[in-house]
Amino acid sequence: MLQPIKASIKPREVSQKLLANVENKRVREVLEKRFGLKNSAKKTLDAIGKEYGITRERVRQIEADGLRVLATPAIYGTADLVFKALKEHLDEHGGVADESHLLGSIADEKDHPHVSFLLTVGK
Repeated sequence: MLQPIKASIKPREVSQKLLANVENKRVREVLEKRFGLKNSAKKTLDAIGKEYGITRERVRQIEADGLRVLATPAIYGTADLVFKALKEHLDEHGGVADESHLLGSIADEKDHPHVSFLLTVGK
């Protein structure tokens, strides 16, 4: 069973801080919609594409561009301690965990989309 680390990580604050560094509004919105960061409802590439009048492939490209921006050392480094804590937490449990148990051990349910986002950004 995963031991909780909820007290040491504030996923919503960290994800908002990271996204504040994404200057392109559309890229930021696509990331928020894909991960459900605004209302906890993840949207598909197709659904987002229909909103913007673009293909799902273009949405995928925008998402990838946004994740690339967040991976730059200047931005990624602002959340380095959180990424290290997430990695250590997972490593303590053999590097593999059921998603629902992992998310539950890190944050309350309302913050699960933010944890998923951080796990994706943090690779």
